[in-house]
Amino acid sequence: MKKALWPWLYLTALLLCAIHIAFAQLNPGETPKYREAMNKAHAAFDAHKYDDAEKQYKKALKENHADWDAQSGLVNALLKQRDMKAAIQESRKLLDIAKDDKERAAAHNDMGAALYAQGGDKLTEAEQEFRTVSQLDPANSSAFFNLGVTLLHQGNRDQEGIEVLRKFVSLAGEGPASVEAKRYILKPALARTFVLPDFEAPMPDGKVFQSKSLHGKIVLLDFWATWCPPCREAVPEVQKVSQQFPADRFVVVSLSIDEDKGAWQKFVVKNHMDWLQCRDENAHIYESSRLQPPGKVAVPSYVLLDEEGAVLKKVTGVSPHTLAGEIEAALKPSDQQQPPKTAE
Repeated sequence: MKKALWPWLYLTALLLCAIHIAFAQLNPGETPKYREAMNKAHAAFDAHKYDDAEKQYKKALKENHADWDAQSGLVNALLKQRDMKAAIQESRKLLDIAKDDKERAAAHNDMGAALYAQGGDKLTEAEQEFRTVSQLDPANSSAFFNLGVTLLHQGNRDQEGIEVLRKFVSLAGEGPASVEAKRYILKPALARTFVLPDFEAPMPDGKVFQSKSLHGKIVLLDFWATWCPPCREAVPEVQKVSQQFPADRFVVVSLSIDEDKGAWQKFVVKNHMDWLQCRDENAHIYESSRLQPPGKVAVPSYVLLDEEGAVLKKVTGVSPHTLAGEIEAALKPSDQQQPPKTAE
């Protein structure tokens, strides 16, 4: 199977924040059509409707073809849709309109993200892009994270990658990316698998569940919805699977993609769904799992994670009981297991 390259999701996070901040400080000379398009683009992006965001950023660029914010937004919408060839092409345009080294660094960062996601022989090109970022903008700590995971992913450069990630941690301080960097430092092989990012999700009682509390356990994520007949039919089977394996080593997390919070809460209570229940607001966790192309959702779907959060198996539209064999294999002592395959 093709190796999954999830860490590039981190690669543009800081830039996305910069886009929103910069947009709030638009020059008064911008046209009303430009402002309208940018407002719609940002709203679509925040709603994870990346194809709509792409269209609106392109409309904004028709009004102002050399606008940094619109061009940056377009690149990131393409990255989210995993259209890497187009993202590289638009990153080159971003580089052409960059006004200073900081903007040039951001453009090279996007270029590196797109190259990294393609893997294979593109990793050496991605490495060079991230090295260029650190040269142009030494204060950009994310460049060291990006470079570190790129080196680790090459397989034979673990020590070099670890040293770069240590530098990232010293520069970035505490934060989610530092937590991930430390995990890679301890276990470099994680950078070569698809590790689901840690997430938070509301539970029926209003409390917030944090996935990092499950580190060290085998986890089955159950994506479902109350309006989905096969999901409703699968409830007894999900409950059976949740009770079938040792609770100290295995847990099922059901993640509803319902928009109607009340309908979800009532269904959970009525059907005595007494295992861990959460609501995946805006299907953000589903999207991070890469079960379907961006913007598309299909339930029921299941994702099996190992103790480190690496994805072992992803399936859609089947009975959760069909995963019993994979769960049993994952629960075996590590010296009895074959090396797990990556999910994609």
